Amino acid sequence: MRQLPNMLSASRLVATVLVFILVLLDQSWAFLVATLLFVLASITDFFDGYLARRLKVVSSLGVFLDLTADKVFVSAILIAMVQISLVPAWIVFIIITREFLVTGLRSMAAARGKVIPAGIWGKQKTFITMVAIGALLLAKGWVPISSRSSLPCSSSTVRRSFSASCCCCSPMDSFCLPRSGPSSPASNI
Repeated sequence: MRQLPNMLSASRLVATVLVFILVLLDQSWAFLVATLLFVLASITDFFDGYLARRLKVVSSLGVFLDLTADKVFVSAILIAMVQISLVPAWIVFIIITREFLVTGLRSMAAARGKVIPAGIWGKQKTFITMVAIGALLLAKGWVPISSRSSLPCSSSTVRRSFSASCCCCSPMDSFCLPRSGPSSPASNI
């Protein structure tokens, strides 16, 4: 029972690999399974810390595992989403850069003997990030791939005609805004 919080954190690392692979498969069924695993792993993020405090088994290893698992979990899944063009790279760059900066500041403070605990803003950021990733996974799994090609601006349409007529702004490619300019068919309307 004393190792349960650490086992929950470690299970999040295992779930990361599974969700990462499922996202890269880019299939509706895989996104639905990835959503389920993602939600279960996200729940462990709450329970590992809660149980460690409740059972009075907070340890340096546990804190390290929890923080590492959180960062690897979110970063790996976002990188997989960039790979399949679900999320723009600049958003992932900002999120990962922020994580490195916060970790670096905490490390500097720890070297001086000061602990910077996670504040309410950091917890809200984590919650919002988890909800957003979960929603993207669910939405991508919910819309069958055969239906995606009939959307006004599917990924393949973007690749073929981005510079000519289409500027997709939705991470789900669910709508398309016409570009203006002489090379755009929209400008002939």
